[in-house]
Amino acid sequence: MDKWSYSGHCRCGATDVLLRSSLEPGKFLPRSDSSVCEFCTRHDGIWISDPEGGLELSPESRTLIRRNGKGIVEFHFCARCDELAYAVDRIALSGRPVAIARLRIFPDIVSEILGIKRVDFREETAEAGGQRRSRTWTPAVFGLE
Repeated sequence: MDKWSYSGHCRCGATDVLLRSSLEPGKFLPRSDSSVCEFCTRHDGIWISDPEGGLELSPESRTLIRRNGKGIVEFHFCARCDELAYAVDRIALSGRPVAIARLRIFPDIVSEILGIKRVDFREETAEAGGQRRSRTWTPAVFGLE
């Protein structure tokens, strides 16, 4: 049950997302593999999700997509300011698209976070990664359907 709604946006405001969640701001468990991932280090890749919530992606937001090393996950950058906003797995094993959002785009959440879980997915197989994303990422809604 979604009790909370969080508006997120890139630094120029051109890319908007809405995170509907059962979690209050201080209950998110941000994670990052920036200690072992150059991409996440370069783009401040600290991520949040709520598998019980929903991430609504605005059709007005124009993003540029870059893929990860295995080519499965789409990383969405604002087409105007080039800030990383969210990532999507459109072929998740759950049968529905799932997404994670960059913590930094949600000012109401980032101000309440106490710690970040460090993770390492370098040895993870594509199948294990798909299972993890399907289980822990937020269901994605495109175009605020």
